[in-house]
Amino acid sequence: MRYLEIDWGPQNEDEKIPWWAKLLIWILPAANPDLETDIGKARIWWLEIDDEGSPRREIGFDVDGSPIVLGPIEGNFGYLIDASDDWSDSEADSLEAAKKFNQVWISLWPKFAELDQRNRPKEAP
Repeated sequence: MRYLEIDWGPQNEDEKIPWWAKLLIWILPAANPDLETDIGKARIWWLEIDDEGSPRREIGFDVDGSPIVLGPIEGNFGYLIDASDDWSDSEADSLEAAKKFNQVWISLWPKFAELDQRNRPKEAP
């Protein structure tokens, strides 16, 4: 496994979304229905990739460096993971992400554990 750090930088909050894009957003199911709000706040991403360059897990950090979102999580594909990009030639390797990824994932998990339960089908009585 490799661990990358991607600086997404600030997003242009004032950019207008064209009417046709709003229509597509409304019609098509969201890839991350439970995470969209937090994804928009993420500025730094840690990305875990396998030896073939395929993304496996991700953690997003806000402008203050606090972890705020992870993926994939039940019913949510993950922001960078959903893009299906090949990261094998990326030079964004991060020693800090490699050392702390699992620790941060585990500490952030309780915030999202309810999604895992909420999205599971209920067993018949």
